[in-house]
Amino acid sequence: IPVPLIIEIHMEVIEEFSIQLKLEGRSNETLLDYRLTLIDILAHLCEVYRSSIPK
Repeated sequence: IPVPLIIEIHMEVIEEFSIQLKLEGRSNETLLDYRLTLIDILAHLCEVYRSSIPK
């Protein structure tokens, strides 16, 4: 799966969660942690991919 598609899917899910939290009258600050987690995971996967390519 291309990285841009992963990001798009993740952002759509986070947006749906954000809407649901607003409907419930709750703060969506915790969703920021999920966005940061996505960035960390993608950075790690890119590093693993780069290190697996023979030089």
